[in-house]
Amino acid sequence: MKSDNKTPSSIITKHKNLFVFGGGVILFVILAFLLVLILRSSDNTKDKLPTSPIASSQLGSPLAADINQEGEIFKRIGLTVVSDCDAVLNYYKENALKEVTAWGLGGSRWYGDPEILPVSADASETASDGGGGSTKQDFSSTNVQVEGVGEADIVKTDGKYIYLIHDRKLKIIDVTQTSEDNRPRSIAEVDLEDVSVGEMLLSIAPENMDDLSDAIILISYSYGYNRSRLIQINIDDRKSPKITADFTIDGRYVGARLGNNKVRLVTTSQPLGFNWESPRGSGLRAEADALEANKEIIRNSTLTNWMPAYRNNLDKDAEIAPLTDCSQMLIPRIFSGLNTLSVTNFDASKELNINTWRSISLAATGQEIYATNRHVYVATTEWQEDSESQMTTIHKFGTLLAVNQSNNGQTTMERPIYMATGEVEGSLLDQFSMDEYQDDLRVAVTLDNKDVSENHVKILRSNEGILEKIGEIAGLGKNERIYAVRFMEDKGYVVTFRQIDPLYTLDLSDPTNPRTLGELKIPGFSSYLHPVGNNLLLGIGQEADLDGRTQGLQLSLFDISNSAKPQRIDQILVANEVLPPIIDIDNSQLLTTYSNSPVEKDHRAFTFHNQQAFIPYYITIPYEYRQITDIYAVSGILRIDIEDRQISIDKNFIARKQDNKYHLNPSRTIIVGDIVYGLGGYNAYLISWNSDGKLLHILDGTNE
Repeated sequence: MKSDNKTPSSIITKHKNLFVFGGGVILFVILAFLLVLILRSSDNTKDKLPTSPIASSQLGSPLAADINQEGEIFKRIGLTVVSDCDAVLNYYKENALKEVTAWGLGGSRWYGDPEILPVSADASETASDGGGGSTKQDFSSTNVQVEGVGEADIVKTDGKYIYLIHDRKLKIIDVTQTSEDNRPRSIAEVDLEDVSVGEMLLSIAPENMDDLSDAIILISYSYGYNRSRLIQINIDDRKSPKITADFTIDGRYVGARLGNNKVRLVTTSQPLGFNWESPRGSGLRAEADALEANKEIIRNSTLTNWMPAYRNNLDKDAEIAPLTDCSQMLIPRIFSGLNTLSVTNFDASKELNINTWRSISLAATGQEIYATNRHVYVATTEWQEDSESQMTTIHKFGTLLAVNQSNNGQTTMERPIYMATGEVEGSLLDQFSMDEYQDDLRVAVTLDNKDVSENHVKILRSNEGILEKIGEIAGLGKNERIYAVRFMEDKGYVVTFRQIDPLYTLDLSDPTNPRTLGELKIPGFSSYLHPVGNNLLLGIGQEADLDGRTQGLQLSLFDISNSAKPQRIDQILVANEVLPPIIDIDNSQLLTTYSNSPVEKDHRAFTFHNQQAFIPYYITIPYEYRQITDIYAVSGILRIDIEDRQISIDKNFIARKQDNKYHLNPSRTIIVGDIVYGLGGYNAYLISWNSDGKLLHILDGTNE
């Protein structure tokens, strides 16, 4: 029998070598595993969606401090901050896998561009879109909802210059009337390349603030494309404007507001960059194969497919970067779709860049915005899948002062924060359906349930992150729809219509017990209501017969001094006042004209200046009469006097070239001094009249 000659030291050495070898293997496996995780994480996020250049620690919490995240209602409908980018991606993937079909994402939810709804107004904005500047010029401004909160529009003025977009250029028109013929003159233009449709904000810097600039903020949007363009133009030297910032942003432009030179921009983006499969041939197997292929596409998606990004168009070497940091991303407790809604704040008077804006985003869409100086409300209406009713979700945002640390030192800026969420049954007419008064939100909605509809006004109060209903008026205009709403302090006015036009007056002084005070039933309806002083309300809309058939543009003056008994005390049927009765060729029949105003669709077309209303109009001439006159239409701007509880057409500013059978169809009114300007059509982008209605000049690109 052989003896074992191994010494204890040799045994120890062998075991030591085995241990070292085994430990090395284990360490290699661990390092390889970590490397895979890093690469996978990099593939899903950083490699394809660069991180924000602003450190998350500088951004702060996107939630307001008073939110009770443990509240029972908040847990059901509130928004929550996700832990990291992986959690954001997982949220989108998990919900997309439930929504995807054999044809991609679609079905009952719309993952495309939201409808841009017209908004309504309460007052005319102060000079410079509420930008903080002052002027001694007598000039009009954009009609806005909240005094001091500017709204973007297609034309602006500061009393010396008119700013508008024509032929893919921003034009600056001198209207100081210093030339010999008093002709408005284009003194500068900025080539906007592919920008053809857009709105602008005008920001005038306060006096004696040399570090701030006058600026145009131009927001363009492309119909059919999921992107917006944000351009800042420095206009300190009106004769030499300069583009100082130009960004393309994923997402459709929803709206923008300006107060004290601070911009709040709302955009919403759909899922990005997907190339969906569809069934190849007919049959269940083809659909099943396409569905599985689309699910695999979603499983392989990255944050670039879900979260919006931006591109700096002035820096061709700059990489595409996320609009919002993952730490500023909010997820709804109730699935609200796969779009991403973003609110971006920045100072218009300072050069715009990634260091001077702040964004917050949530996994939802946005259709309508309402803003005060303190808050922004974003509303979205969707059909409920398990019922035949609509539900509107409203998110409330505020601002906090943030400290920004950069290479240039420490600065302060406003950043958006999420404050509350609420939901109401029914759909909004437009932004004018929302109004904040003494921190409560009043909301007017139409409820459609099968073949029955009615209208409600609900009052919501913010409480620990929830917009709670504290009061309601129900049953307004059964089987009718809302056509116009006006909230004025503790009163409300609602127009509904189907065959006749009830005007309801509401007492909202006790938000927990709102009441209907009065009702006026008349034919026709008003689409827009504007207070004109002395307990009078001017309505612009359509006259109708007793069967509800519209008969043309009408203006109504309402006396609301007695809320229990509102009265229409005067009315103008525009076509009857502007045109003589039109009889057919054989003088046997009175022909029908069709008339309307852009004010019916867009409150910004209405101007109230020096206690006079300016209303663009358009009247279509009957076909039979065109054969005699060779005139197809009549258009212009009406100046309406409101005196002694009556309304009258003080002047008709007719918009028509003498050698042209087409009228120029103005859509906006601008008043500077005694001159009235109209933003026209048919390439005549600016029309001017004197105060007596005499046509002075038409700028059409050939005579500047």
